[in-house]
Amino acid sequence: MSKAKFRRIKLIEYLHNELQAKSYREVAKKFNTNRRSIYEDLNYLRGKFPDMVIQTDSDTVYLRLPDNIRIDYFYTYMIRESVAFDLLESLFLYNEFERSEIIKKIDISQSTLYRLVHQINMELLEQYDLEIKLTPVKLIGEEANIRTFYNQLFSEAGNVMDWPFEIDLYKLEEFLQLIAQIFDFKLNFGNKHYWANIIAINMIRTRLGNKLPNSDKANYYYQMFDSPEHSSFKSLFHQATGFEFSKDSLQQLFYPFVQENYIASLSHFISNDLNQDNERKSILYLNTIIDDFIQEFDVILTNRDTLLFELHDTLLINKKITVNTIHVNRKGNFIKFLKKNFPKEYHYINERMTNFYLNFHTENNQSVVDQFVYTFFLKFDNILEQLQNKKAKLKATIITDLEYEHAVFVYNWIKQRVGPILELDIYEESSICIERLNSLDSQILISNFYIEDIADKHILWIEDYPTPQNYQSLTKMISQLEF
Repeated sequence: MSKAKFRRIKLIEYLHNELQAKSYREVAKKFNTNRRSIYEDLNYLRGKFPDMVIQTDSDTVYLRLPDNIRIDYFYTYMIRESVAFDLLESLFLYNEFERSEIIKKIDISQSTLYRLVHQINMELLEQYDLEIKLTPVKLIGEEANIRTFYNQLFSEAGNVMDWPFEIDLYKLEEFLQLIAQIFDFKLNFGNKHYWANIIAINMIRTRLGNKLPNSDKANYYYQMFDSPEHSSFKSLFHQATGFEFSKDSLQQLFYPFVQENYIASLSHFISNDLNQDNERKSILYLNTIIDDFIQEFDVILTNRDTLLFELHDTLLINKKITVNTIHVNRKGNFIKFLKKNFPKEYHYINERMTNFYLNFHTENNQSVVDQFVYTFFLKFDNILEQLQNKKAKLKATIITDLEYEHAVFVYNWIKQRVGPILELDIYEESSICIERLNSLDSQILISNFYIEDIADKHILWIEDYPTPQNYQSLTKMISQLEF
């Protein structure tokens, strides 16, 4: 998106998180601009989003989002409305264009196209080792990186209730349910949508003739799914994807799960992939870190294999492409939360993960270490709940379209602040509908995506990570319910 649009989004976020009106001088200084620019930005937002509460006088400005909309809505709206998104989406759906075709399709001039392509290449695609060429207009680079980029782009340009592809989502979800049964893992509402999104991207890229290099790892999955005990898999594979079941189609449609063993168990991962002595030592080192943490903080871990796999996978992934979100720094926000609310635990793991990383690299990389810390606390089963275990009264249910560990994080953030007043539960089912939510035995629903009003229930819309405004709204709800 343009710098002006991005500034307006950050302006919304900044003012919404402030509980009181801010002076024009403070706001202009915050965004390194002048009062006139802020005034023009606010007028633009008033015209574009009439439901947004914007109050100004000669000295101050106050902004509030509608109760049923969170900040991500404005991010995704601005992304989808941008010319850059139109260009990238067109290249995803049709592979390439002559310059005259794309200029006509997205309604821009040739000079604007040149400027836009240069900006996208420098500011967005460079980190993925990708580039848009102009003769013809085409996105070039390794196919794996292209798929990773588009998964990120479509994730940022929509939410879990959006489905931007002309593919039968119901059949795809039914297909994913079968895979979950075969591998015996939990498929919740958030990760089911995430996987469906990835497979849809893989399907479209494969249909356009864009193929990934061959991988021997596809053989393991092909043999497993081809066994008599999973006879229904082949037909369901074809119904859901339109592709005939083969090693190639399995690999192309299940990237990156097949290539990176995201589905396989840790025991298979170790026996087949960790043949080098250095990698085996890394597992033993991580085991020691986990054991020491359990002993130091007197907590219980029930999913050691999952935690070990995720931590080691973090090391492997960071040897390859680093995927950064376009506008949401979830890892950074989570690290700040840990430092503030669990400083002892954070510094304990940060120090040990730094030493772990230095065993494989000569120089420290705090960004990668932060990723280890982030993974450790998110994948350590109910760790934050164990550290903040208190009795409750009123009931609330947390619903998230992200990974289960994100719901655990929100759970503990709220638990810390309201203590024994509120009994919290996490919605773990893989599908969602208004009727099901209405039947929940909770007075409050806490969600990070839009849900329509439900009779007799209070609904708290939060950001990916809760804000002071969320806490203020929650305390009002609790007070009303207690009264």
